[in-house]
Amino acid sequence: MADEFIFDVEKVKPLKDVDRFRKAAMFFEKNGEYLQFPEGSIQKKRHWDQEIEYSLKGITLNGDFLPAYMYFYLNYSPLQKIEEKESLDDSDFSSGERIEGFPDYWDGDYEWFLYLHEAERRGKHAALLKARGKGFSFKGSSMLNRNYFLVRHSACYAIASDKEFLLKDGLLSKTWATMAFIDRHTPWKKRRQYHSTDMWKRASYEKDKTESGYMSDIFGVSTHNDPDKIRGKRGKIFYYEESGVNPNLLSSYNANLPSVQLGKKTFGMIIVGGTGGTVGANFAGLKEIFNNPNGYNVLPCVNRWSHSHYGKKSGFFFPAHKNLEGYIGLDGISDLVAASEHELRQRKIKAEGTTDPNQLKRYVAENCMTPEEAMLRITGTMFPVQDLEDHLEYVLSHPKDYIDSERVGRLTIDAETGDVKFKIDKSLKPIYDFPIKDNRYMDGAVVIYEPPQTTADGNIPYGINIAGCDPYDDDESTTTSLGSVLILNRLTDRIVAEYTGRPATAKEYYENVRRLLKFYNAKCNYENNKKGLFGHFENKNSLYMLADTPKILKDQELAKISMVGNKALGTHATEPVNKWGRELIKTWLMEPAVTAISGNIMNLNKIRSIPLLKELIEWAPDVNTDRVDALSMLMILREDMMKIVAESERGDPVIDEFFMRSPLFRSNLNTSSAFDD
Repeated sequence: MADEFIFDVEKVKPLKDVDRFRKAAMFFEKNGEYLQFPEGSIQKKRHWDQEIEYSLKGITLNGDFLPAYMYFYLNYSPLQKIEEKESLDDSDFSSGERIEGFPDYWDGDYEWFLYLHEAERRGKHAALLKARGKGFSFKGSSMLNRNYFLVRHSACYAIASDKEFLLKDGLLSKTWATMAFIDRHTPWKKRRQYHSTDMWKRASYEKDKTESGYMSDIFGVSTHNDPDKIRGKRGKIFYYEESGVNPNLLSSYNANLPSVQLGKKTFGMIIVGGTGGTVGANFAGLKEIFNNPNGYNVLPCVNRWSHSHYGKKSGFFFPAHKNLEGYIGLDGISDLVAASEHELRQRKIKAEGTTDPNQLKRYVAENCMTPEEAMLRITGTMFPVQDLEDHLEYVLSHPKDYIDSERVGRLTIDAETGDVKFKIDKSLKPIYDFPIKDNRYMDGAVVIYEPPQTTADGNIPYGINIAGCDPYDDDESTTTSLGSVLILNRLTDRIVAEYTGRPATAKEYYENVRRLLKFYNAKCNYENNKKGLFGHFENKNSLYMLADTPKILKDQELAKISMVGNKALGTHATEPVNKWGRELIKTWLMEPAVTAISGNIMNLNKIRSIPLLKELIEWAPDVNTDRVDALSMLMILREDMMKIVAESERGDPVIDEFFMRSPLFRSNLNTSSAFDD
């Protein structure tokens, strides 16, 4: 097998004498038209045939190669550019004005187009993370037009989670402006008699009462709440605009893959790109693809931009100090040192000039110099993200201690005793992805991190294990929402088991939850907004496993009792309740771990669940985090039981004597023999 090709910007040799690659644009700028020849002349045919060849295959001059997409961009895609009017020596800024003109050659653009060239010819896709204001909508619109005008029967898609990102000075509005220019000034003009709307243009016309012509298309697609809109589409380019705010990016991307590749053959290219600094942005999908390019058939780059991930594989990053206006020489080469110093000065000015920390964070994310800065969450997060990310990286880098030691399987009922047994089943796959990549494979599996602890007689003392559950009722869903239940050992304060999934029927989910609770002899606090779980437990004579509405909620006037049958069970998940639950999670995460030798080891450092860590890191008000919701229910029950313990120490006989024994008793606990390997 050949060695994997990894794109490395440090190995890209900047071009010299770049005007030789943009003679068509320079002629137009001087004369207001492209080079003209007599109509029907052989010179005219040869000239435009050559321009098509350069635009489709690229151009090599004296050993220097310019990719095809960049040739078309430089010579046939005018844009709004900034012309400097006056510069003062003692200022970081100068006056300027926007003018229409052709793009200049800049080294950052050359690296990007060369990356795309390598991705396309190697059957790969492309991922981009960038600073704001780098003109990628113009570059993307040029690519769509190149295929529309020069590749017969091609279809290109501009995709965003909301139509607004494509129109209103977005990718499509720039595409249509470039299209109009090419229609006016080149012989490639196309009629659009059948389809010419803001979201779809086709090069075709009516002939003999049938549609005829070049038959190339540019489509705009909004995937708003429907990632499957792209499924089954065939195309040459699928350009995802503003991927950082697309909550369904991974689902849409995976639905898209069969449209561009079959077996080892790739016949189209997916490009996902996003910008740092969007308020409330959900970067989870773009972050996943950017950090794990091989898993998505994305051409990997050597990460030359990060501190913690330097030298590892990633997508393509375009920092703020690359192609920074005012810091580019006449040869198109960025002065990275001076540009970096400029950005650091601006950050210092922002830090000293505002009392709002979010303002500085937003500026850093929009003008990012590393991928990590681009993915800063501006608002919404409330958990210790940096500590969680550090622990997640540790877990992922020690698979033998974590993933390989997990017990994955299903819970069965012993036909003779009725006891619940755990059976390892290697055919089952836990859901490690967050966000979910594809909503068709969500059955999940029971994951045991630590087996139940028992006394010498084999019993699990009641009250050791408690649970939190986020249920659901609907058998079918077009969303990626899951049911989740987490088990906590109160002696170690560690999460010892998890079941997260969405099997074929809701009853399957309820039964798996019931068996897991029975297996750990655990009491469960659950979101009682949905009534299906209660009904299943009632039918199975198992209501004793469900916690009463926590008294602590009533004391704090947070409880909204949902009467189910004749008893109030579980917790009604109102926004005040959810908010308090998240506050409890935050406190628990930062508390010193019970079994830690060092006080610097926190509860979060003992979490073994990779997807739970991902959800905690990515939590925001607009992000669906089912495990966090289950953990919230768990923390509320934990807090309620701690209050009961505190009351018992004042003389109230409300606690099992087991918890009043010496801590030395804990060493007599042993691992349950309920496993059936």
